[in-house]
Amino acid sequence: MNREPQTGNREPPPGAVAPRTAPAAGADFLYGLDDIPPPGRLMAYGIQWVLVAIAIITLMAPVIAAHLRLSPDQTVAYVQRMLLLAGLMTLIQNLAGHRYPLQDGPAGAALVALVAVAPEGPAAIHGGLMVGGVAGALVAATGLMGRLTRAFTPNVTGVTLMLVALSLLPAIAPLVGGITRQHPAGEASAFLLAMLVAFGTPCLAYRLRGFVGTIAILVGMTGGSVVAWLMGRADLGIVAASPWLLLPLPPDPGGVAFTVAAAVSFAFAFLVVLVNTVGSVYSVAEVLGGTDVPRRIERGVFWNGVGHILAGLGGSLGTVTFSLGTGVILATRVAARRAQVTCALMLIALAFVPRLAAVLAAVPPPVVGGAFCATMATQIGVGIQAVFRGKDRLASRDYFVVGISTLLGTLFPILPTAFYGNFPSPLDGILRNGMVVGILSVLLLEHVLLPERAEPQRHP
Repeated sequence: MNREPQTGNREPPPGAVAPRTAPAAGADFLYGLDDIPPPGRLMAYGIQWVLVAIAIITLMAPVIAAHLRLSPDQTVAYVQRMLLLAGLMTLIQNLAGHRYPLQDGPAGAALVALVAVAPEGPAAIHGGLMVGGVAGALVAATGLMGRLTRAFTPNVTGVTLMLVALSLLPAIAPLVGGITRQHPAGEASAFLLAMLVAFGTPCLAYRLRGFVGTIAILVGMTGGSVVAWLMGRADLGIVAASPWLLLPLPPDPGGVAFTVAAAVSFAFAFLVVLVNTVGSVYSVAEVLGGTDVPRRIERGVFWNGVGHILAGLGGSLGTVTFSLGTGVILATRVAARRAQVTCALMLIALAFVPRLAAVLAAVPPPVVGGAFCATMATQIGVGIQAVFRGKDRLASRDYFVVGISTLLGTLFPILPTAFYGNFPSPLDGILRNGMVVGILSVLLLEHVLLPERAEPQRHP
């Protein structure tokens, strides 16, 4: 990864935004990429980015705890490790990776793979994360990025992005419906609370202005948690029982196991991470004006891979470069990389404060389910936008390529668990992962079964 930067322009991958060589017209930043804001403002900007990371971690922690069957103390320790890894990878990316003011944090695609692989146990998850990370780091280090991204046409990219949301439906449904062992039929009060958050969060995002609008998820979840407390659905005992300072506890013994199903699931999850990082870096380059963008992407993807490896070793979730970074930069008019470095150091420090981790882990499940509905809806919207990129309208083949692969990727995770017993292992574990099924389907349809026909040449 220490090759000299290459000069010359390379075309961005399909569906990506071609970078400018100067900041976007009308971009009036208070602080540019290499500016150093005064200490007070730097702290404030760092805290703003910390709130973005905390919103994402708060969203994922209860889902992870449910599928790994973590105790309250184990959940707090897991959140501590997520904070530590998010801070560490954000710091590395800003200093040695893509070097853009973007934040790294837990990857939704890795969460999809974790949910699918959870029946195999934590050891298989750790091994899968490491396999996905090694594969991704090798793709970046060996210069295979260009070849791989060429397969991600707008149709493939769009389906991949939508499946991150749709594949999580089996995990979200119990949260939204209040379905637990004590209430196998669900609870109407839990459903109403989830709907309040699901509809309230986008309303806040649409109506609030400035930075507050960018943390509408956090505001919505905070408000939902207050309502849950008033309804008697919030248990804050874990917060009171957690100490203020404690080293992030290592994961429970279980080691690392390498299984085919886990390896395939997390390898495909890293494909999604790769696509997300490519889009994030190109988008911020469009706003800030970037040079040597392909090399920035290679470095960014390489460190994403390292983040997955560290997650496997340390019992956390693999990281991705968040695509919402460009929106936050435009909303705050602050593009200073030092703000991200400050955020990273704050996240690392907060990882040693388990009482804060307990607050994040104590968010009621219906609130988490409602917030997932709101955030995953935007993910689907981004996927639809990717499908239409560069097209005035869809061709007949596009309907089949996008529709069949999206339906299959959504269908397989909701089939009964006993259904997968009809298939030999490890095929059953692979089929359980809707994201893998959907990506394989769209690649097969797009490039083999229904390839796009070349436009006939017209002669005068």
